[in-house]
Amino acid sequence: MKLRIFIAVSLVLIVAIIPLHASAAGTSHMWYLTAEEYTGTIPDDGTQHACDNIISKTQLNGSVEAELIGSIGPDDRTAWWYSDSAAQQDVVFGEGIAGVWNIDVYLLNMFCKGVLHADIYSISPSGDMTLLASGATPITSTTLKKISIMCLDNCATQQIIPKDHRIGLRLEFVSSCCFFNGVILLYNSQCIPSFLATPTSDPGFPIPELSTILLFGGGLIGLAGYISVSRLRKRRI
Repeated sequence: MKLRIFIAVSLVLIVAIIPLHASAAGTSHMWYLTAEEYTGTIPDDGTQHACDNIISKTQLNGSVEAELIGSIGPDDRTAWWYSDSAAQQDVVFGEGIAGVWNIDVYLLNMFCKGVLHADIYSISPSGDMTLLASGATPITSTTLKKISIMCLDNCATQQIIPKDHRIGLRLEFVSSCCFFNGVILLYNSQCIPSFLATPTSDPGFPIPELSTILLFGGGLIGLAGYISVSRLRKRRI
């Protein structure tokens, strides 16, 4: 009798919890640009990487860091960040309007005008890149300023980050200025919290919350079933 009550209560709890997590799973998450170095395989995009660092959901509390990006001499310098965790299973982000990423980055531009480009990638353990979304915004100010970029879904690919892959963010500055074709990115501090915001359809990277609840619930039901069968066998003996 007690076992039946346990099973019934477990089922009720699972049914009650799933809708709550299902509704909360589709939520944008902020990933802060940090100064922590990325130790995985670096993707080869044909540019010189000013940095290859980590983005993290943990609120920042470090000193301000700076990266110079743009066409500096013969080099095209870009800045890269990667999620501190890889996907624990295939993570599906929304397509179209539901799959919009947003970036806020602090920029110091002292010399020239240009365009700041942002690209979101799925990065494999071997460094292969799949473009998920991209966006750009013109840079006209010559002061320190927070720049916001909306990255729209790349229609040529599905916004899926497969198991063991990571979120990758690339920032690139393009300018026709003949004197100095670069800008300075600032990040890694609470007072200058440059960050990447995932789409509102984010199911909970690196592992969707709903899947965790279903696995946990399935384990409870399986355990209850095993206990029930064991007791039945003992009675027959």
